[in-house]
Amino acid sequence: MHCRHPGFLLATAVIMLGTAGFTSMAVALDDGPSGSSRIENEYKLNMPLDKYETVWNFLVDTYVSRKSLGEIDPDYTTAASVEFFSDLYFDDDAHSLLARQHGVRIRSRFIPADPANPKNGRRLLQIKMSNIDDKADLNRAEIKFEVGTQVRHNIKHLVPYVQPQDLHDVAGILNDLDVDIREMKKKITLGQERRRVYISYRNAPFATITLDKVDTSFLMWDCSFVEVEIELNEILYTAVDDDKRDEMEQVSGIIKTVLEKQYPFIKRDQTPKYNKASQCLGDKAPFYETLVNLF
Repeated sequence: MHCRHPGFLLATAVIMLGTAGFTSMAVALDDGPSGSSRIENEYKLNMPLDKYETVWNFLVDTYVSRKSLGEIDPDYTTAASVEFFSDLYFDDDAHSLLARQHGVRIRSRFIPADPANPKNGRRLLQIKMSNIDDKADLNRAEIKFEVGTQVRHNIKHLVPYVQPQDLHDVAGILNDLDVDIREMKKKITLGQERRRVYISYRNAPFATITLDKVDTSFLMWDCSFVEVEIELNEILYTAVDDDKRDEMEQVSGIIKTVLEKQYPFIKRDQTPKYNKASQCLGDKAPFYETLVNLF
């Protein structure tokens, strides 16, 4: 099958929406009302913790310093960023969401290098759902809700984080996942240092290559791991049709192949972070799933 080069693929997607129109839509959805639903398409790749700096240096050198994507099409632009996240994951005592690789979290985001950024210090309630379509290995649904600014951190139950006008919608979504919002309690907190290369085409967001260093702990036990995520811009991916989604996936596939060829120790693993962290702590802490319900 004839494969069109990535510049054409990106141009097709952007032209279909219109450059100015897409940019406006991206801003509107990204900062839009609670309840925005999108499709998240990403490759998740495991790598050794001690290769964190090595892989990051390669990403910056390849995509930011040498601008290798610009050799394909000069309309590609890239930028590097370092951000920090605190993710509080919630579940019921039966760990129903964990068992089906869904996730409910309160995410706090911090951007030290850009404190004026409207996303700095922002908190969101994010509901992630797996197995949403025939691309179950890549696609998840994500629904986001704003969190009230007056809610303090580290509250045990989920309900106080939900704004009154969103409570019915959030409870309904969780009910569809066979969990009761009243039984949702904090189970694990993940801290993340996120190093990311943002990829744009004609100044519109297209994809990101992210290096996440994840840390978590429970009582005397702790776990750390690193993963690479190659994610297509979820706003664009959600908006375009299936043919354009397939074309976009060819681009992220090229990036994945470059990384795997450069570093054979990088291995694909689509397991969500909530599951990875819980498994790691469960391997270390006796009776972890029972004990975590007591705290």
